[in-house]
Amino acid sequence: MESLIRQLIADSMEQEWPALLTREGVLGEIPEMATVLTGMRRTGKTYRLFQRMRKLLEDGVDRQRILYLNFEDERLGSVDADCLRLVDEAYMRAYPPEGGAVSYYFFDEIQYVTGWERFVRRLLDRRDVRIFLTGSSSKLLSREVATSMRGRAVETRMFPYGFREFLRARELDVPGNPDMVGRKQRAIIEHAFREFLHIGGFPAVQGLQERDRRQVLQGYVNIVVLRDVVERHGLTGIAALRYLTRRLLAASACHFSVNKFYNELKSQGLKCGKDALHEYLQHLEDTFLFAGMFLDTPSERRRMVHPRKMYAADHGLVWACVPPGNHWGEGRALEQAVHTELLRRGYEPRYGLTENGYELDFVVVGPDGQRLAIQVCADPTDPATRERELRALVDTENSTERLLITLFTEDHLDVADQTIPAQPAWKWFLTAEES
Repeated sequence: MESLIRQLIADSMEQEWPALLTREGVLGEIPEMATVLTGMRRTGKTYRLFQRMRKLLEDGVDRQRILYLNFEDERLGSVDADCLRLVDEAYMRAYPPEGGAVSYYFFDEIQYVTGWERFVRRLLDRRDVRIFLTGSSSKLLSREVATSMRGRAVETRMFPYGFREFLRARELDVPGNPDMVGRKQRAIIEHAFREFLHIGGFPAVQGLQERDRRQVLQGYVNIVVLRDVVERHGLTGIAALRYLTRRLLAASACHFSVNKFYNELKSQGLKCGKDALHEYLQHLEDTFLFAGMFLDTPSERRRMVHPRKMYAADHGLVWACVPPGNHWGEGRALEQAVHTELLRRGYEPRYGLTENGYELDFVVVGPDGQRLAIQVCADPTDPATRERELRALVDTENSTERLLITLFTEDHLDVADQTIPAQPAWKWFLTAEES
């Protein structure tokens, strides 16, 4: 094992990191704490590590002070914390730090090492090491990081590409000021945004033909269900789980009730208890494949009584998995994309109900405590549609800011002595906002 570890360390020093699309967002880095990247499979966690390593080199860090190891390497087999101890000792012997220099350890797929938490906590007591970790979402969940690291880790969640990254992946210019865009550039951006709504943001599917893209994205869903849910939790008789997954994809950006789904299963002749369905739903959320959104209310009882709205990890997954002819369309895709962007910006979005029972797509609260109510409407030119979408915004509290996000329409709409700003989605997505 020692000779293998020395070889892996030597290989790491020779490894060339690929030129990458720079991902947006800052990694959470706090002295004496490990930086942990979580998120659904294939969102780019490993490449985000490479990006951070390249930045260290640009900042003048010696190449020998950066160690990257992927513990999914089949040569390692089954390893435990003693393997990590050997890695640390062999690395320090081969490349001893000079003058108190800091060493940077990048450990990918750390969940394959039994007992890794104790080793990392011990290493963090030293002041000459910074640690970066990633792992599949099935083994490195947010709550597990908090428990195993005992407050010694800061988590950064990875998402698929946002629209700004989508543009850069296509080598299209990202306007510095979205309000100052000429007609020609606007047409290019609008065309790209419509593509973004259909392709989604997973890095590996950019540039693929539709048939290949659908197969790849369907494969993502299958591997999450089979490996991150079924294998991890030892589930058997997974017909109900697969049906639940398909149902959630078809109902993305819609309300979902376990009780109603339970009755739906019975009508299909599938037997599964309500408790099991609740567990399946939690497992799927743990893998980041889906995210649930609660009603915005201070009442815990009211929050739990009302059904949650469910959203997939990316709208591209829905297009790939839901058969043609379903109600899923650009309007739902736009709402789904807005939800993901709100999470990316660090919000905890909820949906709202006004005093008169009108539903708000999203309610978020900024760091300053300011509330923002958002309605998503792809095409507000139809009078009936516009009235339906705007009545909820008009019915909100006066202290709440209001915004209507559309596909391409930009206007200020006068309704019931109030003015509601309507902003095209591409412009809202390109408006920089720190998370």
